[in-house]
This record gives sequence, C-alpha cells and structure tokens, in this order.
Amino acid sequence: MYETKDSLYEQIDITQKRINEVFDYINSNPNSDPNAYEMNELMFSVAEIGSKGRNFESEPYSFLKDEKYSKLRGDFYAMMKYRLEQLNSPETGLISSRNDPLYKYFDEATMRMSTLNSLGNKQVSDIFSKACGINLYIKQRIRDIQKTGNEEVIYDNKQELIGLLDSIDKLDNKSYYMKDLKPLLDEIHLAIGKTPREFNEIKQQEQQKNIE
Repeated sequence: MYETKDSLYEQIDITQKRINEVFDYINSNPNSDPNAYEMNELMFSVAEIGSKGRNFESEPYSFLKDEKYSKLRGDFYAMMKYRLEQLNSPETGLISSRNDPLYKYFDEATMRMSTLNSLGNKQVSDIFSKACGINLYIKQRIRDIQKTGNEEVIYDNKQELIGLLDSIDKLDNKSYYMKDLKPLLDEIHLAIGKTPREFNEIKQQEQQKNIE
C-alpha cells in the first residue's frame, strides 16, 4: 500500500489527526462512553503502519525509534489507557471486571501490537471493529435498562449478527482470528433475546462453573 516512506508518513499524519480528535472529544466530553469501534480501528491502523515501516529500515524494529511513529504510538497508548480506564470505571457502569471479554481483548491486543505484528487487513479490521462495537453496545444497553428497572430485551438485531458471522466465515484463515473473536461473539450470542436479568444470571452460572 505504501510505496515510499513519505506516503507512510502521510498515513501517520492522518492517524495522528484522528487520535488528536479523540483526545479533543474526550476533553470536551469527559463523561462520554468509550467508542469500541473507533478504538479497534485506530489500533489496527497504528499496528499496520508499524508493520509497513519495517520495510524502510535495516533492522526489524528500528522503525519504533522513528520520531513521528514514536509519537503516534505514545499518543495511541495514552488514548487506549484512558479509554480502558473509562470502560472499567464504576462511573460508566459498563463492566465490573478486567476479565471482561472486551477489556481483555483490547488489553491483550495492544500488548501484542507492541511487537509490530500486523493485526490484519481492512476486511479483518472491519470485522473486529464491528464485533467490538456490538459488544460494547450490549453493555451500554444492560446498564441503561437496569437503570430504568424495565424488563427489556438487550439485543435483538439478528440480521446484524448474521451479517457479522457471514463476514467471518468468508475470512481466509478464519480459525486464526477466532481465538480473539470468540469471547466477544459468545457475549453477543448470549444477549440475543435476553433481558439484563437473564443475561446476568447465565453469566454468573458460567463464572461459578469456572470456579468449580
């Protein structure tokens, strides 16, 4: 995709601008929920730039020292740290544990990214971003429904889920990605047609089985 180092720097500038815009939004809306789709999309972009950057260096990881890319990575990690703290904050009421599948996905994926392994192409990025976005939406719905005390169904967009699963089935080397996707998909499947009470009861039963 990038034929020259200048074109790679152009992509760094574009991604840096997007991260700066996220920080601007956070500063203007400190109590906002994280945007899981955006977090994942930026993670793939930063990782892809790092992977491509190795083509312009004699040593595999010397691109890490590139001034522009180093700043991009630093700002990205700062943004992710803040967003993960928001995700796990009692104030947001989104997740109650760092063992939550969405938190673990981002936490572990950003650590893997530091080795400059490419996290995938645009098709893969879109699938992971969609899975993360739906998973967070479910958590937001659980929180908001519980506040009202209503017995509403959390998530019932079966067509959206079918579309996501169809996209996954079309992936080359699908099994390679399923390790990371499965915990996110399991929660999405569990939420279909369930109320928060039903969802939480099943989750508690699963946790109890894991303890035993």
